[in-house]
Amino acid sequence: MTTTTSTTDQHRQRRRCRVLSGTAAGAALVLAVGIPSFGPAAAADRTEPTYATANVDGAPGEWTGADVFGPLFSDHPPHRQLATVSLRYDCATSVLYAYVAADPGVVLQTIDPGEDYLRLGSSGKLVDGTTGDDGIAPDFAWVGLSDTGAAGWEASAMVAEGSYPGQLRVHAKVPDGSADGYEVIDLQPRYHDLTIDCPEDLGVSTSTSSTTSTTVDSSTTEGVDVKPASQDKVPAAVAAAPASGTSAFTG
Repeated sequence: MTTTTSTTDQHRQRRRCRVLSGTAAGAALVLAVGIPSFGPAAAADRTEPTYATANVDGAPGEWTGADVFGPLFSDHPPHRQLATVSLRYDCATSVLYAYVAADPGVVLQTIDPGEDYLRLGSSGKLVDGTTGDDGIAPDFAWVGLSDTGAAGWEASAMVAEGSYPGQLRVHAKVPDGSADGYEVIDLQPRYHDLTIDCPEDLGVSTSTSSTTSTTVDSSTTEGVDVKPASQDKVPAAVAAAPASGTSAFTG
């Protein structure tokens, strides 16, 4: 007897296999090098977050090596890796969660909290260190805050499911002995691809995606790191808008 599999069933099986294989790969990495594993090998060329929820409370115990999205590099030569960013996405609530973790021996600068942020293309900052934490996205909370800096931060923001080529920026500062007194750290390239494609069996996003097209102009965004939080904060879910344009470090 021949069994026929529908196109819908095949699509669902491919999505499920993709999520399970990604989780298995992350778990294998953690077992191989220790828990957690926050390094560039854990998330090379990754564009999708882990599909799960998180709690922005400054206690990042729920994050694992499987959530690592990518390393954050200094804009100062030789462009050392100084931190990592992990991403999760809650498909039921359309909330993107982020955890920036400084590498061992590194602290994040906290005296300019507006410089610790998530940005999505022309929509501007989604959340930054001035946002606060009231339990409703966008939220921001320092991790390991002390007089000298912080070990990292957690954040959340409303983002619609969809594709965001060359639009995601994760930005922070690390104090150093230079004339400026800090190094900027970012993904490489600074504006990175982000794809949110929720598996059907994990729930459907409640937000509506727009088909309006936007483009990131690296000539106007490069080197412009600070905007007043009141202008950059995006209270509603950011609509998915295909765009192009990435930029490497220029100092």
